[in-house]
Amino acid sequence: MTKDNLSGKVTTQICLEIPDKTNPFICAEQFLAGYNTLSLATSSTFVDVLLLLFNLELPSEADRHLLETLMIGLINPGPRHPATKAAMASGLSKTNAEHILPIAASTIGGERGGAKEVFYAHHFIKNHLDEDVQNLVCTRLHDSAERFAPGFGTHYGNRDSYIESLSLTIQKHCKTGKHFDWVMALTSCLHEQNSGLLDVGLAAAIFCDLGIKDRESIGLYQFIRLPGMLAHGLEQTRRPVSDVPLLEDENYVYTP
Repeated sequence: MTKDNLSGKVTTQICLEIPDKTNPFICAEQFLAGYNTLSLATSSTFVDVLLLLFNLELPSEADRHLLETLMIGLINPGPRHPATKAAMASGLSKTNAEHILPIAASTIGGERGGAKEVFYAHHFIKNHLDEDVQNLVCTRLHDSAERFAPGFGTHYGNRDSYIESLSLTIQKHCKTGKHFDWVMALTSCLHEQNSGLLDVGLAAAIFCDLGIKDRESIGLYQFIRLPGMLAHGLEQTRRPVSDVPLLEDENYVYTP
């Protein structure tokens, strides 16, 4: 690539900044996808503007309610989650407070039960949306592994009860789209195998309905999950290192 092939400047459809008249390096006025940011601050919700950043248009009330319900339902993975444990261990070990958030984000970014699996689940849902769910379950080759497909499977050997309850709450109280409805139908077929929908699959289905693209779904899932992990991690920074449990030698399993 030669210099002539390169763009003369970085471009974005998301943000326009009007420079200060006396100093071009200072932003005097900002627009997000054509909307004045300060006007949005007084007339829109946080979720409205969040979707505006990703879709370049303000959402309907139904779409806002759908994402907000998902965000609240997933805001705290809980202390059992490996990424929350990483944040808590970081806080307890006196890691600098500013490092707890990136540690949590990195830990929940994995391909197995993490943000990258949302990407794979997004593709799985899009690619199989027109298929009959019963035929898909019957014909899809799978064994007794934990995952039937990206976003679907078991959680510690059983269906994820909390995600099942959250998805039913969303189904009852929110206006959903074809991706979520198809996922719920597939989930019902998987119940006979004590398998079902996982948090990453639920997020992917709703992101599909909201028009969130596959790559964007990775970071948005991390963003939704981070507040709870951050709170858990920061809580531990105020506790002594002696609060960490220490297993006795006989409780360890050594593999020869």
